[in-house]
Amino acid sequence: MRAAFEDLRPGVTYDLVYAAAALHWTTPEGRWSRVAALLEPGGVFASRDYVGHLSTISAYLELPTSTQEQVFSQIEQVLPETVELSADVIVHLARRRPGQ
Repeated sequence: MRAAFEDLRPGVTYDLVYAAAALHWTTPEGRWSRVAALLEPGGVFASRDYVGHLSTISAYLELPTSTQEQVFSQIEQVLPETVELSADVIVHLARRRPGQ
């Protein structure tokens, strides 16, 4: 199911709850207990490092360094103090054959 965090019905549980880059928009109070309540026993919660992700987007890269730091600091203020991250890095390699 793909839905906004606030639209997920209480009492329904999932094997996986994934938040790409929008978890910081949810209300901080009760955020983690709500995530826990959405998970089946043994379920997994996955989230992207939001500030790290933002630091790669050109709209933020074009900002003056001092402004970037201020924006990222404000975003980090609404994120929880610690978040365990698990990520895979996918590298696509291509080789051009000689003579092509």
